[in-house]
Amino acid sequence: MLISLFVLWDTHYLRLCNVPGGDMKAMVALLATIALSSCATHSHEGNRNEDLSATPTPAVALDGEDRIRPNCEEEWSGDWSAIARCVEMRTEGYREVQRFVEQHDIRDGGATPEADILAECSREWRNTYGHPDWSAIALCVEMRSEGYREVQQFVEQHDIRDGDATPQADILAECSRKWRNTYGHPNWSAIALCVEMQWAGYKQLHPGV
Repeated sequence: MLISLFVLWDTHYLRLCNVPGGDMKAMVALLATIALSSCATHSHEGNRNEDLSATPTPAVALDGEDRIRPNCEEEWSGDWSAIARCVEMRTEGYREVQRFVEQHDIRDGGATPEADILAECSREWRNTYGHPDWSAIALCVEMRSEGYREVQQFVEQHDIRDGDATPQADILAECSRKWRNTYGHPNWSAIALCVEMQWAGYKQLHPGV
């Protein structure tokens, strides 16, 4: 919710400043990415000694919907308004994640980009109680899967192959290297935005490309 408010506020501010639509979209996407990355880092502050080389747990193996209310009651003992909001948000997030699982036919042990994204988001977004934060997992999955698709479109559009020494390949490699989180997972939404902006800048400085 804080991420949504943050992005909405900045969108309103950019409009007041008459930022062009395309630039505003890019800036808001970057702000959302930074906000999400910052929250992920903060939420795991107490788990920095965790073995980051461990295999992520697929979301399909995590606690089910029936555990959402007990988890929220444990976290927000006695605060019924907070418990109700917690249950509402996590139930919505859980169902969004399950739709993603069904849409991409993700199974335990599956080795697909979507399965990897789901496993990484599920691993990163557990709170200090060890409970999965389904609303954050759903947002993480949505942003990263969309970013992954955009990156793949760029790869196909420019026919980028392993070992290529082209400006497009170099931009993709550099963005992929820079945008990994503290878990070593690729942040596809940030990589996609980085590639888009770097390629636009390159074309501006190299007319005729």
